[in-house]
Amino acid sequence: MAKRRRRIVGAALALLLGACGGGDEAPEAAIMDPVQRCAGIGLQPYVANGTSCVPSTATPVVLLLVLDREGDVGACSGVKVAPGRVLTAAHCVDAQARAVAGIVWNEQGNATQVRASGWVAHPSFSEGGEYYVDDVAVVSFPDELPGPSVPVLGQRSPRAGQAILIAGWGAPDYALAVGAAQLNKVTPDYLRIAYDGSLSNACPGDSGGPALRSVDGRQAVVGLVSTGTQDCNAGGQTFFVNLSKPAVLAFIRREVPQAEVI
Repeated sequence: MAKRRRRIVGAALALLLGACGGGDEAPEAAIMDPVQRCAGIGLQPYVANGTSCVPSTATPVVLLLVLDREGDVGACSGVKVAPGRVLTAAHCVDAQARAVAGIVWNEQGNATQVRASGWVAHPSFSEGGEYYVDDVAVVSFPDELPGPSVPVLGQRSPRAGQAILIAGWGAPDYALAVGAAQLNKVTPDYLRIAYDGSLSNACPGDSGGPALRSVDGRQAVVGLVSTGTQDCNAGGQTFFVNLSKPAVLAFIRREVPQAEVI
């Protein structure tokens, strides 16, 4: 398995934290238009046929930096589901995590950090086998983060063949980007895509980023990037934790009672 968390090498980013203490329906058409993709997370594309999106306070997709006990900094993605509350992958904030910060940008494009006041991983999170079990965590911030909150799609289980959007801050450009994919398998534990190079895939740095579906004209998060068999390469498979799993949904409701579940 390959985690989708990215290890950062470079003093500039380290300084940011240096002071911290199956379905049977027909397959859906994936969203191929870059403007529509970026609009799905509240953004506009850099260029007409690009898929990277201009950073903005209009998106719920968050860049997280995690300082571990050895002084290394890693990057993950997350998604805001309530004021001051972000969902991410549990493996991003494992027992080695010493500090977590959310990164936000001002109008001039300058980055500042909002330090997390705490984080909690699902108590049943475990590694091993083909995928991670209950790979979900909640990161709490004492101050409001910019951007809207996105609802959790917990009352309508996703199905194989459905189209999703994947958003995150990972490779290859390490900028906020959004892509289209299609679910090829759904179990109570995970959602899975098979990447053949024709659509999009999650990469290192995208861990904890959302898989989104349009429901009644709104984007809702159905899964979080967890792990995969190859890093970005065609021929691999990527797994997302299934947020509609009762034990996962109960965890989210308990830790984020103000989150909207649809």
